[in-house]
Amino acid sequence: MKIFAASLLTFGAALAVAGESPVVDTRLARIIEAAALEAGLDTNISQSTVNSVNINTLNGRNVCDQAAIEDVRKFQDAIAQQPNVKNNFGPAYYSVTAADGTRKTLSPDQLIKQGTLKGCTDIYVSVAPV
Repeated sequence: MKIFAASLLTFGAALAVAGESPVVDTRLARIIEAAALEAGLDTNISQSTVNSVNINTLNGRNVCDQAAIEDVRKFQDAIAQQPNVKNNFGPAYYSVTAADGTRKTLSPDQLIKQGTLKGCTDIYVSVAPV
């Protein structure tokens, strides 16, 4: 419960910064809250839009830190289990959900080889606009 409360506070604090980030879609807020609770991780949202968030740290460690990769995978897997997720990008994998519900997942190594990714990125989660 302590982690859940801390996650909610971190999430709320990221959204409360006046003039910087809009209030996120309630579906997205539920996704992040549920995934943080399921994974047992504290998150830090570095940026947000109505339909997306960027998460740069989990349990106080940068998501690109090799020591955090297990937490990153656990969190991205928890995100993947939530409804309404459109994009779930991060250091563990990149997943896109099509309109028909099918998902395509690629590893960062595959994207680097294709030339579409240059290195590690924050965790980016989005929902489709309503």
